[in-house]
Amino acid sequence: MCLATAYVVGGGGEPILEEVSYMQLDGDRVQIVNFSGEKKIIQGRLIEVDFFAETLLLEQYDTSTAEVSPRDV
Repeated sequence: MCLATAYVVGGGGEPILEEVSYMQLDGDRVQIVNFSGEKKIIQGRLIEVDFFAETLLLEQYDTSTAEVSPRDV
């Protein structure tokens, strides 16, 4: 199973979400969900996906808009 760790450019190297198993891109919105169902929605864009290092790099437009909630199934 390939799970990724998501980072934001300029975030000091701290992951914003680990074990990411799902990602949806919708205009300037990126939704990521981890294996346990934790969800984050980022107003920004996807910069890079590194399958070998299992990382996602995101650019966040407005840091006050990230939200966390249980996964809607």
